[in-house]
Amino acid sequence: MPAPHAVCLIGFSDFERQALSAHFRLAAHRTPGYLLVDSIDSARFLVVDGDASAASERVARERRIGSSIFIGSRVPDGALARLPRPIDALHLLRELDTALLLNLERPLAAPAAPAHAAASRSAGPPTEPAALYEPSQLSALADLFPDRQEAAATASTEGPEVLAALLVDDSDIALRFLELKLGELGVRTHAVRDSSAALDQLARHSYALVCLDVELGDESPLDGLTLCQHIKRMPGTPPVVAIVSAHAGATDRVRGSLAGCDAYLAKPLAAADLASLVARLKKSAPAARRRAR
Repeated sequence: MPAPHAVCLIGFSDFERQALSAHFRLAAHRTPGYLLVDSIDSARFLVVDGDASAASERVARERRIGSSIFIGSRVPDGALARLPRPIDALHLLRELDTALLLNLERPLAAPAAPAHAAASRSAGPPTEPAALYEPSQLSALADLFPDRQEAAATASTEGPEVLAALLVDDSDIALRFLELKLGELGVRTHAVRDSSAALDQLARHSYALVCLDVELGDESPLDGLTLCQHIKRMPGTPPVVAIVSAHAGATDRVRGSLAGCDAYLAKPLAAADLASLVARLKKSAPAARRRAR
């Protein structure tokens, strides 16, 4: 079992700290595991009370905003994610899991250490955590449905190579990562956090691609599989739907295919898989436009 990842709590009342500590004691025995530490310098991630100005100022001084999850209403630019109060410990663990998964694909920038910490550290090669999941591949089941793969229609008027994608995930970290990777591939994106917002966007706009997670949180009326079914039943030419999930076993992929998805991408997301999917979309977009005329 790999060693747990160190997390430091910054701020919080005694009650909130005790409640979070209890959850992290249990989280030390899961995979991935997390262990609370007292030192910022030894922590991979920080969980910060965003409503306590002293806590936010401390994190800024230590130049650790980029590796911090803020809880509360005030969040500085560049933070990993923001979670609302009351604190949902399970949601917090999911955000940490997502940060680890995305870190395997694109490592987070190493935070600049304060001068006193840098002087006390011994030189040596950095260590990376063990991979949490196997590298992903485009779902082989999606190849059984070539008609779905040819159904993409671009929403852009800027040129034949510009595609529009709708991203649906309840994780801020996952949404930002997808926006970054798709943007590098020339895809314009719009991100939403639940099924209601997704269906509203699809009713008002046309998208070539919809990327969605299976788990969309308790606030979403529909999970990702049910949302996929709704999208595929919408009138007109449906967009290509790619499920992007950490649950990517054989059974999960079968469920995705039965729900109508065109591709199933596993987290951590392999750049080659996403590039392959976008290339297929760009190739099929001219044919889709001809059929729409």
